[in-house]
Amino acid sequence: MNIHRGVYELCLESFPNLLFDTKIRVNTKLAENTHLGQEIVTYAKELSEGKFPNKFSGFEDFTQLADELLDRLGYKELAI
Repeated sequence: MNIHRGVYELCLESFPNLLFDTKIRVNTKLAENTHLGQEIVTYAKELSEGKFPNKFSGFEDFTQLADELLDRLGYKELAI
């Protein structure tokens, strides 16, 4: 069992109704974004315009998490 799964299962046991369904994947582009000091939205737009060859799953994951949070709070989905 890897450490991420172990922590996730411990959290499920400790907080069964509080965890979000969205999972944030490990992503090197997200680490680059932090290192460069850019906002995630700006960096993702650069990626989508073809400046970088890979898909930016970190942006997609955090957008999905924001949508899930807004849904739990009773708001519409996030529009970016």
